[in-house]
Amino acid sequence: YHLSKIEVKVGQKVKKGDFLGLSGATGRVSGPHLHFGILAGGKQVDPLDFISKFNTLFQ
Repeated sequence: YHLSKIEVKVGQKVKKGDFLGLSGATGRVSGPHLHFGILAGGKQVDPLDFISKFNTLFQ
C-alpha cells in the first residue's frame, strides 16, 4: 500500500474530505506515494472512467 498510516477499513464507506491515511514509502519504492484505484464487481476499473460516468449519472 505504501501508506505509513491507514485510517479506513476494507468495505468502509468514505465521502469527500474523509482522511484515508498518510502517504508513506514502505516496501521497494523510491519515495512516498499513493496508488488510487476503484474496484467494481471485483474487477479493477479506470478511476477516471468511473468518476466521469458517476458524475454524468448524478448531474
